[in-house]
Amino acid sequence: MAGNGQRELAEALVGLRPVLAGRVLLGGQEVTHSPPHASVSSRVSATCQANV
Repeated sequence: MAGNGQRELAEALVGLRPVLAGRVLLGGQEVTHSPPHASVSSRVSATCQANV
């Protein structure tokens, strides 16, 4: 299902997209403004997907 914000959510979780409103909690920890490298210590990652 396209257009439901999955990519945006994943990017916000790993620090690749700025969060404009609200907070992002991961396992109870605030990660809203964490840099991308901080998500590695939380064992969270994102991969790019090629549009084919």
